[in-house]
Amino acid sequence: MIDATATVGARKPDLWTAANSRRVGDWIAAVVEARTAKGISATGQKFQPYDPDTVEQKRTRRVTLRQTGRMLDTLKVTPTARGVEVAATVPYARFVEADRPFLGLTDTELKALDQVVAGELDREEARIGKRVVRGGAVL
Repeated sequence: MIDATATVGARKPDLWTAANSRRVGDWIAAVVEARTAKGISATGQKFQPYDPDTVEQKRTRRVTLRQTGRMLDTLKVTPTARGVEVAATVPYARFVEADRPFLGLTDTELKALDQVVAGELDREEARIGKRVVRGGAVL
């Protein structure tokens, strides 16, 4: 779970909504899928090579975790008002993750996440700033 309030620090965490979390979660899922397709793990390193039996079974040496596509196609984004969880929902994902970490973000991706979160906060500040108060009512 990525806690939006921890990511944004002192920047008005009370503005954060589940809709912001959804957009950030969708971004994270897209980043994980794109990185994994390049054969790069969540540590930023290339995935460990398959063992010879797996190479024979998969008919490829390239490790992208996309033999059938089922695991990455089941990435689920669960937003809340405080953060977002991105998880693969197939039962075997935890075994793949233990051997070849793919969920999570690299250091570079974490820096980009800070910018994505800041953009979401700017969006909320702009949305709220456009409200006009007249006679005690917010329009």
